[in-house]
Amino acid sequence: MLLVWRMRQDIEVQKTRVMAQATLSAGSDTDAAEKTLKRAWDDYLDEAYPFQRGRRVNADKAALEYLKSEAARGPITVRPLQSLSKTKSRIRSRANRGQGT
Repeated sequence: MLLVWRMRQDIEVQKTRVMAQATLSAGSDTDAAEKTLKRAWDDYLDEAYPFQRGRRVNADKAALEYLKSEAARGPITVRPLQSLSKTKSRIRSRANRGQGT
């Protein structure tokens, strides 16, 4: 029981640390403040969910690799399925019939 109580206390300390660091980092736009906040958040997650330490790192690496592969494919292009000049506009047809708003 003492072990569970101690673990909960550590989690609360980490949660308080993250909240305080987030408050301090909100007033600063520096990279150092952002890195400190990320480190505090990661420490909190490691304390609260110790069984997910390795999984999170692997998931982050997999997501980064996926994003790199998508970026290597080039920019996203959007093409209409039909020519826009040939499409029939419902708004234009209503206006022509005198049913406009």
